[in-house]
Amino acid sequence: MGSLLLIKQVYSGEGSTQQNLPKELKNELKSALLQGLIIPDHQLKKTFSSCLACISVYEFQQKEWLDLIPIFANNLSHQDLNIKKAAIMTLGFMCEQLKEKNLNGLLENDKTEDILKGILLGMSKQETDSEVKSLALLALQASLSFMKKQFEKKEVREYMLDLLVPLCTDANKQMQVQSMQCMMDVIKQLYPYLKDYILIFFQILSPLCFSKDYEIAVPAIEIWSTLAQEDIDQKATKTSQNLVFVC
Repeated sequence: MGSLLLIKQVYSGEGSTQQNLPKELKNELKSALLQGLIIPDHQLKKTFSSCLACISVYEFQQKEWLDLIPIFANNLSHQDLNIKKAAIMTLGFMCEQLKEKNLNGLLENDKTEDILKGILLGMSKQETDSEVKSLALLALQASLSFMKKQFEKKEVREYMLDLLVPLCTDANKQMQVQSMQCMMDVIKQLYPYLKDYILIFFQILSPLCFSKDYEIAVPAIEIWSTLAQEDIDQKATKTSQNLVFVC
């Protein structure tokens, strides 16, 4: 595990160390990391996944390793649960790296489409494993900053919301809370597109606001607070623009 962390550290830093690695060595490294993803041990899998994501995002900037994205996205349809978990975990770490490094415009449209495809497969109603769904929600939250072009498409936006909204009332309490936290981030990023969903939010979330379970009631109320704040901010922005125009 120490060697994996060292490799990640090298790729996370600045400088020419990564550029000096021979292509053959990079390919061997990629192969070894991909093999490591199918290890049953959760912590080791997570370390391999995080390391692979870190190196991948560096290579994406060099226009290399981009073929990994559709491979991981398609693996969300795999019959082997272990492979599905590795795929969505790695996609999630890739999204985190892209977000942290502010690389919102790095990937071409087809690649962000592949990432979103994998995430939505992980959130789908056909997916029965709660860990896969939880990892998919984390990936969605991390991807929002560079998915705006995808969510400008009404059919994509509505499909995502059709998966996310019901999860806010999931029988699994942890899933329910996580989904509402994800919903808050979605509202902040996509508020101008969500006006048609306000009634649906009301029908789904209003009962939750009065839940006796504090852990359920608080995020439900916070969603309404987020909606209200976004509405205020949007109106304030329009007013400010009008005043500038008049002046």
